[in-house]
Amino acid sequence: MRKVLFCFVCLFMGMAVYAQNNVRLIRNATLKIQYAGQTLLVDPMLGKKGTEMSALGVNLN
Repeated sequence: MRKVLFCFVCLFMGMAVYAQNNVRLIRNATLKIQYAGQTLLVDPMLGKKGTEMSALGVNLN
């Protein structure tokens, strides 16, 4: 999941440089991407409960 998110972020950040669009980091994990007239919200915490491991690997959130 994190690798996919990282690739997604890199892809859109690269596009934003050439297309003069906007990528905004909100707090520590949420991205607001404005590209080609569309707004995308990327937030790993919007998933279902228990799909992400905690930072220390102790339990599922």
